[in-house]
Amino acid sequence: MNHPIKFDYVYRNRDEAGSILHEVVTLDEIQTDEFVYDLEILARRLSTGRQDMHGADIFDGDILEYVSPIEDELPRDSYVVEWRGHGFYAAWLKNGSPQYQGMDGLIGADEDMQIVGNVIEHPELLEAKS
Repeated sequence: MNHPIKFDYVYRNRDEAGSILHEVVTLDEIQTDEFVYDLEILARRLSTGRQDMHGADIFDGDILEYVSPIEDELPRDSYVVEWRGHGFYAAWLKNGSPQYQGMDGLIGADEDMQIVGNVIEHPELLEAKS
C-alpha cells in the first residue's frame, strides 16, 4: 500500500503583513516552484499518519487534549506530539513542560484525543496547559 507523505507547512506570505498560514501538502507538491514562490517558510511538520477523534491529521508539534468518554469526570490532560527515537509519541504536558516518562504512542488518538493547536502557531499552549 502506498500512502502519501504529508507535511504541514507553516509560512508567512511575504506580500501580507503578519498573518501566519499553513497548508497540508504532499512531497510531490512540495517539489514544484509554484509552492515556495514568495513564501517565508516558518516550519515543516511531518504527518504522524494518525488522526484525532474528529478525523483531523495529527502532525509533529500538535498539542492534543484528552477527552474523557465520561463527561467532566477526568481532567483534560494535554500532550505535545514529538518524534522520539523511532516514532511519534504524545508527551504529557506538566506545567508547560513535556514529560518523557510514560509517554504514550498515538494508537487510540482517534478515539479520545483532539487537536487544540500546535507549538508553531500557538506557543502559549505550552505554558497554558498543565
